[in-house]
Amino acid sequence: MQPATSTQLVSVTMLRGLASLAVCWMHFTGTVPRTILAETGRYGGFGVHVFFVISGFIIPYSLYHSNYKLHNYFKFLLKRILRLDPPYLASILLIFILAAVAKLSPYYSGSSHQFLSINTVYHLFYVADIFDGKWYNTVFWTLAIEFQFYLFIGLFFPIITNKNQFIKIICIAILVPLPFLLTDKDFIFRYMLLFLPGLLLFLYMTKQLNRQWYIISSFIVFYLNYFISDWGGVIACILAVAFILFVEKPVRPLLFLGAISYSLYLIHLPFGADAFINFLQNYITGVNGRILLIFIALPVTIFGAWLFYKFIEQPSIRLSKKIRY
Repeated sequence: MQPATSTQLVSVTMLRGLASLAVCWMHFTGTVPRTILAETGRYGGFGVHVFFVISGFIIPYSLYHSNYKLHNYFKFLLKRILRLDPPYLASILLIFILAAVAKLSPYYSGSSHQFLSINTVYHLFYVADIFDGKWYNTVFWTLAIEFQFYLFIGLFFPIITNKNQFIKIICIAILVPLPFLLTDKDFIFRYMLLFLPGLLLFLYMTKQLNRQWYIISSFIVFYLNYFISDWGGVIACILAVAFILFVEKPVRPLLFLGAISYSLYLIHLPFGADAFINFLQNYITGVNGRILLIFIALPVTIFGAWLFYKFIEQPSIRLSKKIRY
């Protein structure tokens, strides 16, 4: 096995696009319950599992190839904040704007959010769940877990990449049982088995873990994942790893979706599901019409995500790249 190459990075980008699309499709088809279409989105939530696997792989991969050291920890966190927070905060602002517009409609029945509130402060620090707040967007809880992973991996990375193979195995052995010992769903430990497949793949593909130990440790992680996320989660993790390993040919539509995946993930609920589908459903009574509405909403939302990416996310990407270790 050769070290990770641009081929793997292409596969990660495409996989990210598929995962974001799956989550989007789940929420869109959820607007027409008890239909065949709703069944097609039933397993879209496992896209979150795929995102965690991707982060488990790509974050340490990036640290490895940027010669990251522990003294770069706060630079690393700043880099992630500059990369992810501007779009995240912009999506929160979008939620308030759309809610204000929606209140003008006679059909509006949603709950109002107070912009200047302690709950907004919780959002700024990704701690709404921890302090019993309420996420303005239900997918935000996954961003909180991701941010905790950044806090964790920045500290843990120098240990997991230690040249001593025995130390690596001990570290992995310590991480594996954490979901069963620390079960609070508000913290990363509960989801460690979803990040580990990606982390193990990173170690293997950078030749820091030999094939024998990789197969053994991966088998254990996949097996134990069943008790955390059932077979659906296990299959999602296995497919994610296989996709990164074996998919080599770039597919342009998937590369496009991968590029805008974060923007799509952020806005598909407030813009696509709430502002577009749920609002227009007030004027459509038939099931067939509502199903057609979903197929219209998808390209509209993807276009909106592209605009969001171009004008909000891309500048934050450029800004984060100015931070070097």
